[in-house]
Amino acid sequence: MIPKASQRGSGKDLATDLLNASVNEHVAVAEVPGAIAPDLHGAFAEWEAIANGLTKCHNCLYRLLVNPVRHQRP
Repeated sequence: MIPKASQRGSGKDLATDLLNASVNEHVAVAEVPGAIAPDLHGAFAEWEAIANGLTKCHNCLYRLLVNPVRHQRP
């Protein structure tokens, strides 16, 4: 397995990137727990507002890409 991680400062950009089906092999949003917004863009905006307002955090979102090695793929 090849993990790659990065902090993200913009929820809008992260949501757009995650939902981009032309770049990602498979895209599906199962649920967005803890958010009032029903979509990923709205949920990330909510979480950014909470982080900025309560903790002064600027990079509240963290992205982890998990890329299985060829022989580990289903």
